[in-house]
Amino acid sequence: MDDPRMGLFSTTPVEILVAAGFRPLDVNNAFLGAPDPRGLLERAEAAGLPRTLCAWTRGLFGATLALGLPRILVVTEGDCSANRAMAELLRDRGVDVIPFRYPLADRTGAGVRAALEELATRLGTTLAAAEVVRGGLVPLRAALESLDRLTWEEGRVTGAENHRWLVSASDLGGGDAAAFLVDLEAAIGGATHREPTGTGPRLGLFGVPPALTDLHDAVAAAGARVVFNEVASDFAMVPPAVDLAEQYRRYAYPYGVTARGERAVREAARRGV
Repeated sequence: MDDPRMGLFSTTPVEILVAAGFRPLDVNNAFLGAPDPRGLLERAEAAGLPRTLCAWTRGLFGATLALGLPRILVVTEGDCSANRAMAELLRDRGVDVIPFRYPLADRTGAGVRAALEELATRLGTTLAAAEVVRGGLVPLRAALESLDRLTWEEGRVTGAENHRWLVSASDLGGGDAAAFLVDLEAAIGGATHREPTGTGPRLGLFGVPPALTDLHDAVAAAGARVVFNEVASDFAMVPPAVDLAEQYRRYAYPYGVTARGERAVREAARRGV
């Protein structure tokens, strides 16, 4: 294929995308990391999206157009409903829209496996091939877990750094997992030599990643520290799972506030939030 990029609006089974020859690109990260995020919002508004619509949805629309993405994978069950409607507008502009649904009514190993197999077939690969990719990503998942522990166990990685690294795992650091792992291991190596910082309140940040780029810094300036980035840690899929069905069954975000709340309560207790 001439352009292997596959845009993502939400965390999806990237192992299947990679097995099928695509390069995942999380448009959320591209939106926030753009030189002019406000300009992307204005581009979406010029295309007809109202200013009253969620900034994330407008940003995703504008970023998809700005990046010239040939295709996007849209979560039709387990993500924002506005994104589904926005994806139809992108389809009208020539973007190939590929649907994927998390099995909200059957969150079992068998139910998740069936959903994964359906996506693999749609993309022209197999779940077995994706399992090989998953195995190759185990060192990356383990490194992400190590960095997370350096935040909540040792206080050597800040909440802002923790957020940036973990949320970047949604597309394997822009689609290059090998380079992402090299950079991550270098960051971990540097952090291990730092002195622990922060003795104030240990906070958890529950909810979608903030569009505010300085929220963690403001919390730290007030004397507290974020030791649990709920959504970002969920995106990172740590610790590594035994197979893809278990990995995406354990992933709480698509399954509603109850599943997320249960996970958050467990993690808050473990991290001393």
